[in-house]
Amino acid sequence: MAPMVNLASVYGVYRERIHSGDSDTCHLPPLARQGEDAFPKKIGEECSEALLTARERNRAAAIHEAAGARFHYWIRTSFADSPPEDVVGEPGLRFDRPGLNDRRSR
Repeated sequence: MAPMVNLASVYGVYRERIHSGDSDTCHLPPLARQGEDAFPKKIGEECSEALLTARERNRAAAIHEAAGARFHYWIRTSFADSPPEDVVGEPGLRFDRPGLNDRRSR
């Protein structure tokens, strides 16, 4: 199993890479230059790959693809200046609300 990472550190690295402009060493600056519409497309593509791989029941490949989807999602949050705590804390806010009631309230 891979070691757990500190999301705040990862967020900082992603923000740095997104804004570095160095397309020779990282694919993030070109993705960021494409603007907001590039992220949903890339995340959707990565999520589709993750779901299809999971269906094949190849655990290692499914983990790899899920990490790719998660990676691009975290890139999106970094691009939007939304720190990981904003997302990671959200499920905790839902513990006291039954799922159907929560859905109806939105």
